[in-house]
Amino acid sequence: MYLAIELLDRVFLANPKFIDVNENNLTLYQFSCIILASKHDELDENIPLIKDLSRYFTKILPVNRQIPTFNEVIECERELLLFFDWDLMIVIPPHFIRCFLSNGIVFENENILIQN
Repeated sequence: MYLAIELLDRVFLANPKFIDVNENNLTLYQFSCIILASKHDELDENIPLIKDLSRYFTKILPVNRQIPTFNEVIECERELLLFFDWDLMIVIPPHFIRCFLSNGIVFENENILIQN
């Protein structure tokens, strides 16, 4: 989710003229960013199917919102990859956590106290 949100932010904040912002386009780009982010680690069990996302979005979106079609999502993925120039290596918080765990800085069974 971190990566999907970061990709969506970069599309809308880095170049606001890149897309025409409306409710249907927003849903399409949300779909596409979730799918691209899930493909980042190349773990097939983590990649949601477009039909599953459609079913999920149908439950949470208002009735008047249009759910993107398969072809629209695929085309949007291509458009996003060209926009990012295929460079999706963005450092997100889970990368730091994995690094700390692998280097023994933080252990999984360690109690971490957070002070306010």
